[in-house]
Amino acid sequence: MPKQYIIFIILWLGTCIASYGQSYAPMDHYLLDSLDLQALSKKDRSLIDSVLTIYHESHTDTSRINAISIIVEESWDDNVWPRYNQWVHDFVMEKLGEDADSVTLRHLKKSYAAALNNIGYLNNSRGNIDEALANYEKTLEIQHEIDDQQGMAGTLINTGYIFLNQGMIEKALEYYYRSLKIQENTQDEWGIATALNGIGYIFYKQGETEKAFENYSRSLEIRKKLDDEYGVATCLNNIGLIFKDRGEWTRALEYYQKCLGIQEKLADQSGIATTMGNIALVYKSLGDLEKAFGYYSESLAISEEINDKLKISYCLNSLAGILLSQGYLESARVYALKSLKLANELNYPVYIRDAAETLSSIAKKQTNWQQALFYHELHIQMRDSIFSEETITAAIRQEYKYKYEKRAFADSISNLELQKMKEAQLAASEAEKDRLHLLSIKQRQQSYFLIISLSVVLLFIGIVYSRLKVIKTQKRIIERQKEELEDMNRELKQFANVTSHDLKTPLRGIANLVTMIEKDYPDLEGDLERYFQLMRERAVKMHELINGILAYSKAGRQKMMKGRVNLDKLLKTVIDQLNNEKGVKIKVTPGIPDVVGNKTQLEQVFSNLLGNAIKYNHRDTGEGKVEVGYSSRVGFHEFTVSDNGPGIRKNMQSAVFDLFKKSHQREGLDSTGIGLSIVQKLVTQNGGKITLSSDLGQGATFRFTWPK
Repeated sequence: MPKQYIIFIILWLGTCIASYGQSYAPMDHYLLDSLDLQALSKKDRSLIDSVLTIYHESHTDTSRINAISIIVEESWDDNVWPRYNQWVHDFVMEKLGEDADSVTLRHLKKSYAAALNNIGYLNNSRGNIDEALANYEKTLEIQHEIDDQQGMAGTLINTGYIFLNQGMIEKALEYYYRSLKIQENTQDEWGIATALNGIGYIFYKQGETEKAFENYSRSLEIRKKLDDEYGVATCLNNIGLIFKDRGEWTRALEYYQKCLGIQEKLADQSGIATTMGNIALVYKSLGDLEKAFGYYSESLAISEEINDKLKISYCLNSLAGILLSQGYLESARVYALKSLKLANELNYPVYIRDAAETLSSIAKKQTNWQQALFYHELHIQMRDSIFSEETITAAIRQEYKYKYEKRAFADSISNLELQKMKEAQLAASEAEKDRLHLLSIKQRQQSYFLIISLSVVLLFIGIVYSRLKVIKTQKRIIERQKEELEDMNRELKQFANVTSHDLKTPLRGIANLVTMIEKDYPDLEGDLERYFQLMRERAVKMHELINGILAYSKAGRQKMMKGRVNLDKLLKTVIDQLNNEKGVKIKVTPGIPDVVGNKTQLEQVFSNLLGNAIKYNHRDTGEGKVEVGYSSRVGFHEFTVSDNGPGIRKNMQSAVFDLFKKSHQREGLDSTGIGLSIVQKLVTQNGGKITLSSDLGQGATFRFTWPK
């Protein structure tokens, strides 16, 4: 082989290797054989990186499963979450064969059921109905075994959805109502709203709009109460569909516009595109084609941005229909052809039918009877699958035979037109043969590409094998380091407890000794009396520091039970227990919703923040003010604690959350400098973030978030 060819092959392989390294992540970090990072959205990339950081820092199987489950639940990329879901499934299957305590075993089975449920969803979306039903049946068995009521409710809805799509309405309703009953028994309002929405959809599909409206409305009220903006938007859209079908266009627009406002606030691009398409359909029905065209165009632009091919196909054909009605035939034809191409790629019969119907109408307007026949045949084929191909062809030929004979009679050239009809039918048949031939060529090209790809992969087997050996060694080292880290954490915990006990004992001795001396010598005066007072104060101060350090080391370390916490009651309790001798006025924003968390930890957070705001307030008695504020963010509650105190210098603000750092050094005020450190630790470990904003002389505002 000539040298130049050898050099070319080496350079080509180098390029492939570089490209491979840039496009695919290493298996040891991303847990998969490979993950195409360049194909991911920024949101999914950020989600995966942050979750895998948690995974690699976890020390238990339970926390690892919980971490990866976040990717499965939060990612919408069908090339990402199914693969991580399969990872959870395989990981749990392996762990189920090992000995485990009852709590861990229940968690493993719950995770395994969730993974099976997701696999069932995938099989359903791919048309594998029997496999999906088998997955859901196995999921329900496991959930029943571990008494996972919420899991059972979700699986029942998924199963009911399959029966709905198969036309088994009674069976579908049975499963939806079983789910609703569980949600009502467990008082899971979010689940109740989900079940009601599904039941409403079943009635809507059956044409029972009154029952559909009733269930949608109940679901809407619950979602408003839960501040579930995504759910509210979904219900508004569904109710809008009911009014649209009734021809109540004004009411339909009212609901669609409300829905669109929420989706724009949430930056829900897919939802925005869908709702704009619905609004466009209303305006089209009202005869306002200009507005309809504008909304369809905006929906198309967003759909192309998020690469939602189904919505793109729908918008293209809708725009083609408007252009057709206005006489712009060639532009309409371009849009409709693009719509048909996408619908064929997606194998979506409804949109193939609609695009074919539009193209047939365009061809008639252009008197292109050959194309009109071809697209009309395609439209009929997609429209009614119960007719055999022969029946459809006979019906089409009979219809077009009548039209051509009528035209021939009018023009007195019947023989010529009959001949054209035969030629059109023959051309349609030839076009179908050409399509099949092109499909065969495409399949051969795909086979060639697959062979070439496999050849390239084989070239990397040696490299991958050696890399795997290195990875295996690294994994052993990491496991040893994790074990050592866990031992160190246990030792640190023991050290903190022992140190606390050993330091407090001599401090109590010093304090008692001072008291004894003062009792035996009651006539101490001058410096000697002051020295003994200082000794007692320093002992108390040291005792407070030890307690503070121990509290900081324990903060957020224990596994705390979480539940729904009534913040109105909690804040009232905290305020009643504060030392508010100066009469600082405390105002709490009304209507703060309940949050999910640990009551003790939330008490610590608010007690420290409010206590500091009162302690350091320099105003005269009765003039100090503290305000607790609240606002809702996507996925988070946001709280603020503001005061009209002296404020904090800019150069001190970055250090106020550090251990032992104090923002004020005023005479008569004493502090350990630990309270804000504990607040930051608890907020951060619960998934939130705390910040400070302040200007000297104008008070301070502490702002922190808490996950919903």
